[in-house]
Amino acid sequence: MSVAEKIMSNEKVHPSIVSIEVGYGSTTLVYSANGKHMNSMTMPSRPKQLGSRSDLTGGLLVTTGKSAVVIVNDNEWQVGTDVGLSSERKSVEVLNDNYIDSDEYLAMFLGCLSLQPHDEIDMLALALPVNRMHLKPKLEAMAKNIKIGQRHIAIRNVWIVSQPFAGLLYHVYESSPETGLRSLINKNFLVIDIGYLTLDWLSINNMRPDEKLSGAIELGMSVLVHEIAEYLGSSKVFDIGEVSPAIINKAFETGSLSMFGKTFNFPIHKSETVSFDASKLIASHMEKAANKITNVIGKGASLDGIVVVGGASGLLLDHIQRRFKHHAVVSYGIDAVGKGLQYGGALKANSGK
Repeated sequence: MSVAEKIMSNEKVHPSIVSIEVGYGSTTLVYSANGKHMNSMTMPSRPKQLGSRSDLTGGLLVTTGKSAVVIVNDNEWQVGTDVGLSSERKSVEVLNDNYIDSDEYLAMFLGCLSLQPHDEIDMLALALPVNRMHLKPKLEAMAKNIKIGQRHIAIRNVWIVSQPFAGLLYHVYESSPETGLRSLINKNFLVIDIGYLTLDWLSINNMRPDEKLSGAIELGMSVLVHEIAEYLGSSKVFDIGEVSPAIINKAFETGSLSMFGKTFNFPIHKSETVSFDASKLIASHMEKAANKITNVIGKGASLDGIVVVGGASGLLLDHIQRRFKHHAVVSYGIDAVGKGLQYGGALKANSGK
């Protein structure tokens, strides 16, 4: 058993550690239960505001994912992995700029707490974008003494960090399980988190954030999704105005574009009836993101490692690697921040600080 595994299974912190990362595009819930410390589920940040609860199918059609219904300001919201299967009409996919003040954020937050099994949580780990860390005190106050319907959830400790830092913690968990945080001593790391709304980056120097070399801009995947939606809806391709962003998001997930009851290859499709190439838009967006990073960081001679996290990390990786050719840039997927929070939450609880 590695040191990381021993920390995660320590009786002092097992089993009630819960981590929630509510992003603009997706939300990840991680919790410890049944001897496992990285139970996780990732869902769209698309809570569905419920109207009539009547079942128009008479129970014949049922959803297969995990979901919960919570009440926020007298309105019912459904949250979960299967919410994307329901109508988009009353769904909100991109949380507004008020972020934690929004009903959508609170619905996602309460929904995740409802989906995890613990009524007593020793450590609740949460993350915010770099440019939203000023909301930390408000989020911390919101995250205590939670009541969901008749269920009261007691939260003993709340720990909040930036999303890129949680991504770095996951890198430590995966790459240095024996040494843990000691692997960061006297080392400089750059962590890049490409989310749905924002592109965040964090520079860590000897385990301390360098705020001058850290930041966030609204250059996340939503910008690219909108560009592709306009392109595919134009007269050059389908000639329907603009394609739904939800359809583009699904295409990125599956590699296929589903429209009009047909399936098209994505991002490039060629046939007698319709052809399109969205790869140039993708490459252009990732180039803009990589340029922004290098304009701030420079050539990276002082860096010991570069980590890219997020659902689109695989798209950005090559563009970052070309700019930092002397480094072996590593990437982790959409749930890396949530799992990094869980590891960090275990470290924090184990330290007793």
